Amino acid sequence: MRIREFFNSLTSSFPRKRESIASDSEHMSQQHFYLNRRWTHALAIARRWIPAFAGMTIFFAVEFILFRYIDRPLAAYTHSLDQTSPALIHFFRAITDLGKSIWYLVPCGLATLFCAFLSRGKDVRPVYRRLFSYIGARALFLFATIALSGIVCDILKPIMGRARPHLWLQNGIYGFDPFNRLGFLWNSMPSGHTTTACALAFSLSLLYPRGRFLWFAFALALAASRVMVDAHYLSDVCAGGLLGWLTVRLFFKHGMVRLGKVIFPIDTTPATE
Repeated sequence: MRIREFFNSLTSSFPRKRESIASDSEHMSQQHFYLNRRWTHALAIARRWIPAFAGMTIFFAVEFILFRYIDRPLAAYTHSLDQTSPALIHFFRAITDLGKSIWYLVPCGLATLFCAFLSRGKDVRPVYRRLFSYIGARALFLFATIALSGIVCDILKPIMGRARPHLWLQNGIYGFDPFNRLGFLWNSMPSGHTTTACALAFSLSLLYPRGRFLWFAFALALAASRVMVDAHYLSDVCAGGLLGWLTVRLFFKHGMVRLGKVIFPIDTTPATE
């Protein structure tokens, strides 16, 4: 009897062992699943931030090289062109004011308000409401990117406190004095005109990509004019270009759809009415 009970106890323990093995394997599979999820999430974060970190590292390295070795020699050279090539400097002085944001904010803002009003009009035919929404959304995008980049630029200028080329050419003052200097002569970085021109060029290249070479040529000419007329160093212009591009990218990715739906709601009325 004892031997039979012993064998019965052995055979009865087999299902329990199978259950324990099955539960252990299931637990291990769950751990492996959660571990894979963590690694996948970590890799997704790495793919998102490593290129951004590498790009910012390259940008700061380029800015340091420009600040240390190129800005002053280039400023001295462009200043000498005022005597040797006055026609060239006169050309750049004639076009440099096209980088002022007021030239684009006023028409884009008025177009946005006008189209927003007509796109909601009950007496306007549905096909025209859609047309005004189409035009108004693009005017809104241009207005928002230029305005936002300009606001950020105006905030950064007193924080950076960089002396303009005029101070170095006349008084030998070069460098930064963060938070301590206000006024035109100490707000060189980033270049506001270049920020506006690049925000406009990148925005237009997203809306009308076929003309992107024209948009970028326009922005490049305005950026060069700021250096040629001794208003900014080359590093200031590069910082303004990056600010304009970054503003357009972030607003296009995170802000335009939400804001556009609020101001220009989708018209679902049949176009045949």
